[in-house]
Amino acid sequence: MPATVKQHAPCVSCGADLHGGFCSACGEPAVHEGDLSLRHLTHEFLHEFTHLDGKIWRTLFALLFQPGRLTKEYWSGRRGRWIRPLRLYLVISALTLLFAANAAGPLGLRVWVTGDGNYTVGSRPTNGPQVTPIDAEVSHRVQSVYLWIRYLSLGVFAGASLLAYRKKQRFYGAHIILGMHFYSFEYIVSGALARAWPNAAVGPVITVVIGFVYLWICLRRLYGEGWLRTFFKSLLLFFAVAFAEMVTVGGSVFAAATMFKH
Repeated sequence: MPATVKQHAPCVSCGADLHGGFCSACGEPAVHEGDLSLRHLTHEFLHEFTHLDGKIWRTLFALLFQPGRLTKEYWSGRRGRWIRPLRLYLVISALTLLFAANAAGPLGLRVWVTGDGNYTVGSRPTNGPQVTPIDAEVSHRVQSVYLWIRYLSLGVFAGASLLAYRKKQRFYGAHIILGMHFYSFEYIVSGALARAWPNAAVGPVITVVIGFVYLWICLRRLYGEGWLRTFFKSLLLFFAVAFAEMVTVGGSVFAAATMFKH
């Protein structure tokens, strides 16, 4: 037998009058008799788990195999079926930094130390002094600093996107949403490749190629311009990503190295 709603009680969060199962002012669910019973809690757990699980897989499939769909859905207001962009971006980027050793950023940039003690960012050099990956402690420091300043790269991407498509999408926030989805995809790819080839230069190269093609298809789907025109605009945005990431990861290395020395 379903629990009875306390219809005459005000909302426990904002005090507004209840009309139905949810508060019309703040969205708080109405209090039911037996809310704290084991039966009710078990039902809530199963509902939330299966609902969230379906949303996760649906969102990840669209993110990985349907470039631009999540952004287009969000812009159009169809948001209930998907994980919100900010949550998706923060969770994926944090997991990538946790599981991808010696890598930071959506391009999978890595940090190396040369024989004379200097740090270098990027793929492993093929010539010059002997280079080795930084040790675990410094790598952790780099990734910790990067967690706080990574938004610089996202902001640069959104600014370049606004510059390229200001006549079709004039809101800077909309380009932030596009950036969150694009970077989420890049984090997954770069993280997977960093785990597969932790000490090789092939990972970042493949990441760049896949990321550019993904962005090209994504922009084509969102704006409907010709493939050639979209190609050159994709180049503009990708150069913005590369520049911002070099600055962001480089700044993280400098800050981490300073903390490490002191």
